Amino acid sequence: MKVSITDRKNRSAEHWSIKTQKILKSNWKNLEQKSDSAKEFKNILYLDSKEFLNAFNKSNREKLMKIQSNLYNGNLIIIKKLFIKQEINLIKNYLKTIKNKKKSNFFKTLQNCPNFHRKIGPKESSKYVLNSDRHDFYFFPWNKKKEKLDLFKTFNPVWRKLKLLSGLKYKEFEKNKPKDGQIDRILIRKYPNNTGYLEAHTDPKSLRIVSGIHFSEIGKDFDEGGLFFLVKKKIENVEQYLKAGDMTLFYHSLKHGVQKVISKNNSFSGSRWWVGLTNPVSDEVKNRDIQKKVQ
Repeated sequence: MKVSITDRKNRSAEHWSIKTQKILKSNWKNLEQKSDSAKEFKNILYLDSKEFLNAFNKSNREKLMKIQSNLYNGNLIIIKKLFIKQEINLIKNYLKTIKNKKKSNFFKTLQNCPNFHRKIGPKESSKYVLNSDRHDFYFFPWNKKKEKLDLFKTFNPVWRKLKLLSGLKYKEFEKNKPKDGQIDRILIRKYPNNTGYLEAHTDPKSLRIVSGIHFSEIGKDFDEGGLFFLVKKKIENVEQYLKAGDMTLFYHSLKHGVQKVISKNNSFSGSRWWVGLTNPVSDEVKNRDIQKKVQ
């Protein structure tokens, strides 16, 4: 039986990802055993999206291990121009349709949890670990066929590389459901004009690398506020260094949050937008590791 070129490429990619995953997982083990992780933000490092993706495509494991080290040591890495304006607008328009057709709702991440969106103001925020004001859209892989736009098809090519960088398998969690524990979840968040914020916190180690794809830009979509890190208890806002389409990466132990977003742009697509490719532990698991607010 002949093997197609596509099958050979897929097998080759799978073999490459397995070897790479083992090396990157081992590197995390060495880093985390050698010293404590940084608790505060240090510097900003930039990578062009082509340079970042080529590090995976060309099996540049030394570069990938260097990225891991830079993250562990407290650096914020900004991947430039990862998504284009047309992709961003397409997704925002799709979310606008969802907002108009479906009421704000909430579901725990239990078996068969549906996709949903929720406006989380002061009243709703009191039920969460962190104080905030935000509008969240949640998407789960087991509901892909129920959506007219497959966001997993859009984000998986990047997400799989992030998983490798985190020491995970290339397609880890993609077929998981809540009863399996850790799951894939796309979280798209809009911070409401003049009220949106997220208090300072650290993320659970199950996340390891915090990724954020920025679908907005200060000075264009909103005017003040945005991503900050706490350095010696002082706020250091980094939003000015970000453009729409960029992706940020940093280690989960860094103290961070979002300052109140002030915007004159009252359209649905305006204000501050952020996309998180996350792997939370589901509500099926008791005593799961979650975010911790900074005291």
